[in-house]
Amino acid sequence: MDNEKFIDSFRGYQTTGNWLMDLNPLTKLNIALATGFISMLVRDWKFGIVVCVIYFLIAAYVKKLKGFTKSFMAAFVVLGLFTVFVRLISNRGEGNVVFSILGWNWTDVALQKGFDMAFFIVGFAGPIILFFLTTPMKDLTYACEKKGVSATVSYVILVSFKTITELGKSASTILDSQKSRGIETDGNVFVRIKALLPIISPLALSAISYTEEKTIAMDARAFSVTTPHTHLRELKPSAGYEKWLGLFFDLLLVGTVVIKIMGII
Repeated sequence: MDNEKFIDSFRGYQTTGNWLMDLNPLTKLNIALATGFISMLVRDWKFGIVVCVIYFLIAAYVKKLKGFTKSFMAAFVVLGLFTVFVRLISNRGEGNVVFSILGWNWTDVALQKGFDMAFFIVGFAGPIILFFLTTPMKDLTYACEKKGVSATVSYVILVSFKTITELGKSASTILDSQKSRGIETDGNVFVRIKALLPIISPLALSAISYTEEKTIAMDARAFSVTTPHTHLRELKPSAGYEKWLGLFFDLLLVGTVVIKIMGII
């Protein structure tokens, strides 16, 4: 019975039951890019906080809050806070001093510009992270194929993203193997760099082997034939409201550009 259910699951459209996750991949990509560019154009930390809260609410709604929080906070700490410190250094002589740490004056102008730039970055990164968390790459490439992109191009894109994931898993496995052989992998930066050297060769061989296996598998499935390809997964056709939803965000982006040019924001 379980096998029958598994087989039947591929006879219909691949859906999750969540309308937001079941949007067409290209519609989601359109919305993500439009939202990200709007955040970049506005470049205001107050607006950035609002949209970031919305991102977290969306992540909670699609049940991807944990993964989104991890990726978003990494982007905020690595890129956002770094930008804040750069602005504090470059604009330390402007504005009124808010407080001082070890003789380093933190001014209101520097803080505002720093946080404006920080939310400029994470405001764009947020919807992109959400897009990849809610959209399997195989669905995106298939949607591109249905729009006329060649199967070869879509396959290269899919394999490129898949290879990154597989290499990450292989690196973790190789690192554990080297650790079991007595190679020290924990410690300061120099120890970690030294531990990476024995990983490079096995990882490169693993990447070559992975590529060869994929090539053989695709040849066995007659990937190079000129006739139309079949697909195991079938995407649900785009609903009428999806087109209007994408158009709404596109118009919102155009309106933001016009307002930006007029100097209103």
